[in-house]
Formats: sequence, C-alpha cells, structure tokens
Amino acid sequence: MSILIFLSLFINEIHYDNVGVDVNEFVEIFGTAGNYPNHEIILYNGDNGLRYLKTKTYSVGTINEIENGYGVTTISISMQNGTTDGLALVDGSGSVIQFLSYEGSFTALDGPAIGMTSIDIGVKEVSTSTPIGYSLQLVGTGFEPNHFKWVGPIPSNPGQFNAGQSVSSEVGSILINKITVDPQQDWSTTKFDGVISSGVISQGTDEWIELMVAKEGLNLTGWQIELIDGTPINGWLEKGGAFQVSNYFGSGSFNNTKVNDYLILGNVAGSGQMSNSITINLIDPLGNQIDSVTASGNASSVDNETLIRQPDNSFIQSKGFFGSPEPEPIIEPIIEPEPIIKPIIEPIVEPEPIVEPVIKPVIEPVIENVTKSNEPVIEPEPIIENVTKSKEGLKPLPQKSMLFITINRDGYVYTIPQGIACDVSDCEPVKTIIGSQCNEYCSYAFDTASWIELIPTPHDGYVFSSWGGHKDCVDNQLWMIGNRLCIAFFRKKP
Repeated sequence: MSILIFLSLFINEIHYDNVGVDVNEFVEIFGTAGNYPNHEIILYNGDNGLRYLKTKTYSVGTINEIENGYGVTTISISMQNGTTDGLALVDGSGSVIQFLSYEGSFTALDGPAIGMTSIDIGVKEVSTSTPIGYSLQLVGTGFEPNHFKWVGPIPSNPGQFNAGQSVSSEVGSILINKITVDPQQDWSTTKFDGVISSGVISQGTDEWIELMVAKEGLNLTGWQIELIDGTPINGWLEKGGAFQVSNYFGSGSFNNTKVNDYLILGNVAGSGQMSNSITINLIDPLGNQIDSVTASGNASSVDNETLIRQPDNSFIQSKGFFGSPEPEPIIEPIIEPEPIIKPIIEPIVEPEPIVEPVIKPVIEPVIENVTKSNEPVIEPEPIIENVTKSKEGLKPLPQKSMLFITINRDGYVYTIPQGIACDVSDCEPVKTIIGSQCNEYCSYAFDTASWIELIPTPHDGYVFSSWGGHKDCVDNQLWMIGNRLCIAFFRKKP
C-alpha cells in the first residue's frame, strides 16, 4: 500500500531537569525525512520574555527516515529549569513554526517570536524527583503535533519515535460517522441498503456502523475495526469480518476510495452484538489507530436510534440514515396568513401589462378624479413571501442553515457573497480528528437558500490541497439548504 507523506516538523521530546546535576539535556525534533540546515531552536527566558544563549546556534540538521517517510533528530542543548521557560522552532526565513514553554506561558519580547504567547505543554520535570534518563514526550498516532499529547516524565528514547507514539498519515482519512447499537427498525432484511423493512428487529442483527471516507485513493483491504465492550470483537472491514454485511456506497470503491463515500457495516459477526455503551477503534493495515469513539446509545424510538457525529466530533442521537453528513431537510410549503385586503370600489385601475411572473405584494394606490369605465376590476394578488429561485425553479425556502469552516493550517477562506472570512488564526488546534476548532468568523447562518462560492487562499509558502467535510464543498460551491461543514486542507509547498 502506498503511503502519502505530508510535510511536518515539530518539537517531539524535551529533557531539561533531573535530580542532582542535570545531564544529557536535549530537544528532539519530529519531521518529514530530509535536510533542514537553516531550521533552528531558539531559547527564551520566561521571566523577562527575552532570548538566552543568543550566541549559540542549535540547528535541526538532517532527519533520517525511521518509518513511513518520517523520522526524528536530537539536538543536545542546555536549557534553563524554569519556572516558565520556553523554546521556539524557527525555519530558515525566521518564521516561527512552534513556540512552546514548560511550567507556564509567557509573551516573547524579542527575537523571531516577539509578540507571540507561548503554548504551555502542561507537563514538567522536577529537580527533586525526575530520574536521570527521563523526559517529556508526545504520544499518540498521527503526523502533526495536534494528533499527539504531551506526557511525562517517562523513560527517554532520544533518536527514536517515543514509546506510545505511532506515525501515520492516514489519521482522519476515515471517520466513524454513525453508530446504531440499539436498533428500532428492521435494517437487515434488505441487507443494509438503506431501505427499511417491516421484519423482526433484533440486537446484533440490525446493528450497524457507518464509516465516512475523507481521503481519496485508499485501499480498505487490511483495515480492521475493534468493538470493545463486554465481549470484544475484532475483524476486517470486508463482509464476514467483524460484521456479516459490508456495503460500499459512492463513486469510488472498497479498493480505491473517493471523498464522502461511505461504508456500512451491519449485523455483528457470529452471534455477537454491540453493547449500548461501547468503544469502537478503527485500525489501518500498519496497526495505527486512525479513529476511536466511545459512546452510549440507548434508544426509545426511531427518532433517536442512531448516534451521529457532529462537526466538533461529539455525537447526538437522531433518526438513522445512510450517507450524507446530515439528512437533507424536508422542505414544507410555507403558508402565509391570508392578507387583509380592503375592498376596492373606486377608482378602477387599469391593469399593468404582465412582463414576467413576478410575485410581489400589492400596494393599494391612491388615485383621484378617475371616472368609471367598463374595464374589469383587478383584484390584488395574495402576498407570498419567502420564495426563491433554485435550479428547479421557484421553491419555498428552508429554515435557517449554518455553514461551518475549519482550516487545518496556514490559509484563509472567504465566501462570495460575503458571509465568512475565516483565517487559520481564528482556529485553535484541538485533540480531535478535524484538528481545529474555529470561532464565529468561520461560521454563518443563512436565512435564505443561497448559492455560496468558497475561496480558499493559502498563506505564503503554502498551497491549497483539498476540501473535506460535506460532499458539496469539493467543487468550491454550495447550495445552502441545510447545515454544512467544509474543511480546508492546506499544505506547505514542496
């Protein structure tokens, strides 16, 4: 299986303090294998916000591949013990890639990070208790810093991936999108094709999971799913693996996926069934955990039988369906109250020529000194509001629709007509599959159905890669008749 490599560089491990005299202090850098002669570490004193050891250069140098196109390199460096000190990872142009600190955060007052506030890693070493040979490290699965979390002190392993750290560029490529552990309908009679039948409903047999594809070109052979509850089940994604039924829907295939395709796994293998409280793990062929969900889903009716993933990676209970991230809204005609129309006795008004079928309110004119004629009286048309044109003609509008934008790294997205102006600085990294959570500048509520054009613009040194999220985002245009999430992926220029 081919592995897609993304450009990545970040601080992976730190050792700055131990019992007795400090020994073997270092900083480890994780990154895409390659040569980084002009990238360096700059040290900051948190007490005054200024650099220290300014005359020394701590270059990143060469990162040799360990696995999947990524590796680490170790820089021997003597650091202050805190409280509150920091370090910046800077590229050859002087731009700050990361500005981290330990034992608190502070604002830099000089150097490349001037004006920036450090990110406290949240763990620390202590001179009275941290053993020699221990360090602070990132653990988890992924290829970017927000895929991992800081832990420690634990035994150090400089020059190698950390214990508890797996490297995979597939994180976020497939999402556990919907879960039905307490079915209220007969999904199995029609072999989970989305058509509900009227047969017997049973646990296990009618349970199902939907996996949504967020990356093109994957071969799902060799992927596994783990169902962890009282009686754990582990199996392949193919039919007869963890589930008796495996249905792939979309323009791609099981061996060559397309974005926004989905895979339905139904009828738990053997006589097993999923507990109503369960942890589900998705594992790639290299053994990396790509997604993990822990959820509870006791249902009381068809309206709450399925757990559905939301843009913030939480789950809500709602009516089950296959496919699109959210069901298309059922648009009911909007019936306005009958207008109050005063009877027209006189004057008699000549009708205006009909140019086009435009429906608009009738404004009662005030006309004086007009004589009666034999022309017919034109009764006013009823007032019809909240109607717009779509591709199919005139249609009533739905209720308010929300557009959410998230950005993975250096870039900017705005919409035409104006509504959203979202920069990566409006998004904070969070420990989720999406990888960022954005503020109010990155969402907009539409009161009317609208055609929206998405304009992704990369920052200097970056290029726009692709859209994720709702299937309509792919061609940069959206027909806003329901809630939509669009994820803009930017990457560094080669």
